[in-house]
Amino acid sequence: MDFIRTSLKKRLVLQFLLVALIPIGIVEFLSFTATRDALDEAAFEKVQMVNDVNRERLLEYFEEVFTDLDMLSRSANVSQALDQLDTYHRSSGQKGNEGFDISSAAYQKLYKKIDPFLRDYLVNYEFDDLMLVCASHGHVMYSAEQESDFGANLNSGPLATSALAKAWKQVNQGGEHVVLDFVDYEPSGEPIAFAAVPVHGSHGEVSAILIVKISIDAINEIVENHGQFGTTGESYVVGSDYMLRSELRFAPGQVLKKRVENSAIDQALNDKPSYGFETNYDGKRVLGAYEHIGLNERFGLDFEWVVVSEIEEHEALAPVEALRLHTLLISLPVAVLACLFGWWAAVKIVDPVRRMLFNFERLAEGDLEQADAHVTCQDELGRMQKAFAQMLRSFRLRNEQLTQIAAGDLNVDVEIASDRDTVGQAMQEMVDSLKAITVSARHISEGDLSVEIIERSERDELGLALKMMITNLRDIIGELVSGTSTLAASVSQLSTTSSLLAASAAETSSSMAEVTATVDEVRQTSQVSSDRAREVANASEEASSYSEKGSDATQKTVTGMNVIKEEMDYIAESIVSLSEQSQSVGAIVDTVTDLADQSNLLSVNASIEAAKAGEHGKGFTVVAQEVKSLAAQSKQATEQIKRILNDIQKATGSAVMATERGTKAVQAGVDLMSQSEETFQVMTENINTSAEFALQIATSNQQQLAGVEQVAQAMLTIKDAGQQNMDSARQLEDATLRLESLANNLKQLSERFTL
Repeated sequence: MDFIRTSLKKRLVLQFLLVALIPIGIVEFLSFTATRDALDEAAFEKVQMVNDVNRERLLEYFEEVFTDLDMLSRSANVSQALDQLDTYHRSSGQKGNEGFDISSAAYQKLYKKIDPFLRDYLVNYEFDDLMLVCASHGHVMYSAEQESDFGANLNSGPLATSALAKAWKQVNQGGEHVVLDFVDYEPSGEPIAFAAVPVHGSHGEVSAILIVKISIDAINEIVENHGQFGTTGESYVVGSDYMLRSELRFAPGQVLKKRVENSAIDQALNDKPSYGFETNYDGKRVLGAYEHIGLNERFGLDFEWVVVSEIEEHEALAPVEALRLHTLLISLPVAVLACLFGWWAAVKIVDPVRRMLFNFERLAEGDLEQADAHVTCQDELGRMQKAFAQMLRSFRLRNEQLTQIAAGDLNVDVEIASDRDTVGQAMQEMVDSLKAITVSARHISEGDLSVEIIERSERDELGLALKMMITNLRDIIGELVSGTSTLAASVSQLSTTSSLLAASAAETSSSMAEVTATVDEVRQTSQVSSDRAREVANASEEASSYSEKGSDATQKTVTGMNVIKEEMDYIAESIVSLSEQSQSVGAIVDTVTDLADQSNLLSVNASIEAAKAGEHGKGFTVVAQEVKSLAAQSKQATEQIKRILNDIQKATGSAVMATERGTKAVQAGVDLMSQSEETFQVMTENINTSAEFALQIATSNQQQLAGVEQVAQAMLTIKDAGQQNMDSARQLEDATLRLESLANNLKQLSERFTL
């Protein structure tokens, strides 16, 4: 069947053939069925008619028998003949139990006198025999055929049990009309039926019984005259004992010998006529009619016959077979014409359909550049071609609109062809939705995060993603605003601290300059003291005056060294404070770095969400790039601040170490100055012994000079560290200003978003 499923032409040819043949077949079947039924009914009616005729003829026959017997029994000739016979019977002196004497000359004379009339009657009514029987004794007083039963005594003779005697007895017992069914009657040598009527005397008594013999030929004549029809048709009579009561057409000599029994005869004997197909006595299939005659019902007889009319099935249905052959001969050329017409119609239909199929296949492959289908006719196929061309133009228009939408141009005017144009309605809804999303994205790109996104359905992934993105942006921008405010406050504090640090560094530098000058003066004084100590040995007389000067200088040195110590302590405290502020700045820078990393992560997430949104997320991509750029600037600035803080911390460490060394050197100078002051006091008190200790003073002055040199060197180092600290403080102040500017920029950027 695959060749039919895959070929429209073959299927159409088959369908046209079926469409042509099915109605023809139905019409022919109906006509054939109707004709067959009519023929069957005609055959049934014919058989039934034959059967009804036979039945009616048999009833008429028995009716005539009874009428004729009644007329004959009342005729004067019969009465006269009976009177003469009765006179002969009494004069002969015969007893009742003896036979009737038919051999005497008197009887022969009487017989010849009465015989002509009765014989004429027998001939006219075609009975097999006519007999007059004595009512009282049962003597057969007259018989036209003079068979062996002529002269018999039916009451006590050999025939006392015969059908003839039975007929005589039934009439004597009050029967008006007695008919006995056919039996094999020995005196006649053939099947005989008896019909008897009483003959009444002048006083109304039954004086004799008129009995006639009905030969089987009478029944056969009736059945043969009306029951032999067609080639195989025949009619016959069946008794209640299922034995034949008439001769068969094709099997004679079977009366009272052949048993014929079937369900149809059973029904007919039960007063249920039957018509239809049955199997006959010969085993052949026949169409038959089976109906009882109604002898018991009509005449009150004690037996019943069924008249049967049959014809063999093939002959009964011969017109039906001829009709079937005729129908077949008509159907063949009609089928051929239907095939030819189906092929021609299929070609006319399939060729345009094939062209349409080719166009549809190209359309299914996405080819919208094909030429419009050529309209070849004005019928449904032409309308289909027009509809395809219109559909192709609609697809092209939809393709152009979708291409325009894919390019980001939402200024598309979607034309909806009708209320059933679900594609146009869907595209219009898509354009409206994209426009709404674009407006929302534009507001978002302008910093307005108060936009409310309403998703179109549970499967609106873009709407849900955009709604989630706005929610996340609100949270992130909120955190960014809070972090920016914290960063601005921290930067402001850092800026203040940097300013204080720069001022402290300037003061430290100034103090270092003063200490350096003082140390230089001490060094010069020590140099002078050393020179004077060398001259003490030569000018001891001048020791007192120089001792006083030395004492004064020593006092000044002690005072200067105390001032230096105080300045060094102040420098140490400032440097420690600077270190602590540097650590605070480092913590703030770490916070800014974390914010920059979070901002960078936020920009990455925003870029991902924008990429998911496709064309609709381009506006937010700009925001993500801006946030990422600010995060990069923040991170770069914090890294620069970290480098500056590292330099400041290194310089601060060096300054702390130098300050410690300077403090130790100053302490040593203070100690030396104390010793010098004591020495000058001793010199003043013991001027007389100064000469002895001049060498020791010179040595002490030399040591003092070396210490002052160390102090001077340390002060120079402290001065350099202070200068470096001052430079670092300026750098820190510049970095803090840049960080403050960055914080302000971040704050302004975060203020662009409306939550």
